[in-house]
Amino acid sequence: EKPSVAQEFARVLKLGASRRDGYLEGEDSIVTWCVGHLVTMSYPEVYDPKFKRWSLATLPFLPQEFKYEIIPSAAIAEKAIPACNMVFLSGDEMKQSVTAYLEVLAEANPAAVGGTLPDEDFYYLP
Repeated sequence: EKPSVAQEFARVLKLGASRRDGYLEGEDSIVTWCVGHLVTMSYPEVYDPKFKRWSLATLPFLPQEFKYEIIPSAAIAEKAIPACNMVFLSGDEMKQSVTAYLEVLAEANPAAVGGTLPDEDFYYLP
């Protein structure tokens, strides 16, 4: 979320956190944020270098399995999240975003998500 949301979390949790470059740091806690998305779909050339240049000969491009990546501007959040014991995401597409994010983590290191992706019970959608 936005820095203001992170500041509110730190205040409510009484962390006494100081602002750093992209995060808030308390005595034993770190609160970070990412404005926008943490994860994006991979560009076509990640699947095959021949897709780097668009051509009608290579369209339509419909991969069997979609690939995702953590976006470069989310570098601080990317470093912080594996050490987190609580992650907060909000928004209309939260479930899709969380699912895509967890898939990226699971692909990089299955232990980061407890060995398997969570089932539907993981999500609370009122």
